[in-house]
Amino acid sequence: SEYIEKYWFLPEDLNLPKSWAFLTFDHRGQGGSGGAPCHIDSFDTYMKDSVGLIEKIVADKPYYVFAHSQGALLSLYSNLKGKLRPEKLLLSSPFFEIYNPSLPIPYLYYTARFLSFLGFGEKPCRKAPEKSVLETSRLTTCSERFKEITNPCYTHPESSLSWFAACCEAQDFIFLEE
Repeated sequence: SEYIEKYWFLPEDLNLPKSWAFLTFDHRGQGGSGGAPCHIDSFDTYMKDSVGLIEKIVADKPYYVFAHSQGALLSLYSNLKGKLRPEKLLLSSPFFEIYNPSLPIPYLYYTARFLSFLGFGEKPCRKAPEKSVLETSRLTTCSERFKEITNPCYTHPESSLSWFAACCEAQDFIFLEE
C-alpha cells in the first residue's frame, strides 16, 4: 500500500541540505509502478530493480537509505546480500514479521508456496486491512497526513500468495545467524 506520493513532505521535514538529492521510487507492483499489483515471486526481483536504479542514478557517490515497512525489509535484505551499500541505513517500522494469531506462519508459507507452484501465485492471500480512525491511531496525530494516508491516490489490492511467500523468505533470510 506504499507509494511515493505518501512521502512528498519527507525531504522538507528532514531538512536536507540543498546540496543533497532525494531519490524515491515505487517498488514493482506498488503505486504508479508497473507490474502486477502486490505480487512478486522473489525479493531478489525487488532487489535488482532497486539496486539497478540506485546504481544508475547515484553511481559511485555516497548515499543513505531511509526505508519504511516493506522497503525496510528490502533494504536490509539487499544490504545483507551485499548488493546495497549505503553509508547509513535507517529503517522505519520495518516489516520484519508477519503476524497471524489464528494459524502458524510456516503453515501459511508452505501453503502459499505450494499454491504458487501450482500456478496460483497471483491469487490474493488476504483481505486488505480495514481503515482505522485518527482518534484511536497511535501512529499519527496529524489529521492532514492521516487523511492523505487513509484516502490513497492508488487502490490497495490484496497481496498475492507469491508476495506472501517471498516476504516470508526475505524475513527468514535477515534473521539467519550467519
